[in-house]
Amino acid sequence: MTEVSQGRPFGQIDLHLHSTASDGTLAPHAIVERAAAIGLQTIAITDHDSIGGVAEAQATGKTLGVEILTGVELSADAPVGDCHILGYHVRVDDQVFTTWLETRRTARIERGQEIVRRVNAELRRRGSGTVTQLWWDDVAKRANIAEGGAVGRPHVADALVAIGAVASRDDAFATLLGNGMAGDVNYDRVKPNEVIDTIRRAGGVAVLAHPTYFPDFERQLPSLIEAGLGGLECVYGDYPPHQIQQLCKVAIAHGLVITGGSDFHGPGLKAGSGEIGVPAVTADLLEPLLARRSTISR
Repeated sequence: MTEVSQGRPFGQIDLHLHSTASDGTLAPHAIVERAAAIGLQTIAITDHDSIGGVAEAQATGKTLGVEILTGVELSADAPVGDCHILGYHVRVDDQVFTTWLETRRTARIERGQEIVRRVNAELRRRGSGTVTQLWWDDVAKRANIAEGGAVGRPHVADALVAIGAVASRDDAFATLLGNGMAGDVNYDRVKPNEVIDTIRRAGGVAVLAHPTYFPDFERQLPSLIEAGLGGLECVYGDYPPHQIQQLCKVAIAHGLVITGGSDFHGPGLKAGSGEIGVPAVTADLLEPLLARRSTISR
């Protein structure tokens, strides 16, 4: 079963990683190189609303001997709070799926432009005299929108750091982008059943990411399972061993597969554990995940 340790034995995996195709700071090839350097066997690039980093990761993985699972992370509005759903083994050449992702990225662009407008207004309100402003083109470049990337608040944060308005990403969220602040802009999110169905129709397995971040998740879990949820991310970046063990029990009780990953976004960032391959997740989880691939046809 799942092993939790700080060691990195052969056969370790990490199924929750973000690249520059969404809000990570490392390119897909650099993540694979980092994974190979610490001996990871299999990884999944799970960018938000984007599979733009998969091809590059797979090409590098083939060279370095690291298996790359196709993956994506999608957001959904639930009756209570919002949840993030990971999609594994999705078909990246599925035209309906890629078109659906494009609509999500378009919604993110519209939201990002509104964030820039509101943050600039807030900077003017706080400043005196000439105030340096954000440029949307800079934010878009940081998000690699031209190459299929998905823009998010972290890209705005990095642009704020670049113009000297804040000291770091954390500072940006603490002063301008956090919940209830100027840069907290909602966008049209979809319901969990649509997200799960979309993943399954692309041949994938839908897994609830970092479940404890989802309000009262155990009470909401049955409706997700009814919609087709296949797994639970029990081994996660900052979960202590006792929490991992409890989540594994929940997954087993509901007949869900167990997955795990660091939620690594880049060196020095606090998301997840902050380091690729931590906590340790063993490769025995791969076969059950593969067995849950959807057979739904379009």
